[in-house]
Amino acid sequence: MNENFIKDLMALYSNPIFKGAFTDYLVRMQQDGMEAARKYWMGSSDKSALFGGGADIFEKMVDFYSGLGFISRKKYDEVLEENEKLRKENAFLRDVIQKMNLKVFEEGSRTFQEAWKSALDKQLSVSTELAKSFFEILKDTK
Repeated sequence: MNENFIKDLMALYSNPIFKGAFTDYLVRMQQDGMEAARKYWMGSSDKSALFGGGADIFEKMVDFYSGLGFISRKKYDEVLEENEKLRKENAFLRDVIQKMNLKVFEEGSRTFQEAWKSALDKQLSVSTELAKSFFEILKDTK
């Protein structure tokens, strides 16, 4: 950018009609996006006649603002809505995984408990048989 361009731009922006039109354009761009703002400007014959290529100047100014990281309100709202939807989906998935883990843990512990009980029952029956055999051997030795 050269010094004359900046002076011309400042002179143009000091014009209250241009300043109001640019504010309208910028608000439209923030709310509905660049295409809607361009259609709004080109659809209005009095604005187009007053400034001619004003939309080109506006687009260059908006490119400058976009370079600073500004985005349209519509785009921001879309991203915010998508983010909220993803949060809800993540919460749902975490809940489902937690329930599945709990169910697997319950089934595993139930299976382990049954196996443990079965092993104890077998050990008890073997011990009972061994004790009976031992007592019978002792009876026979008398």
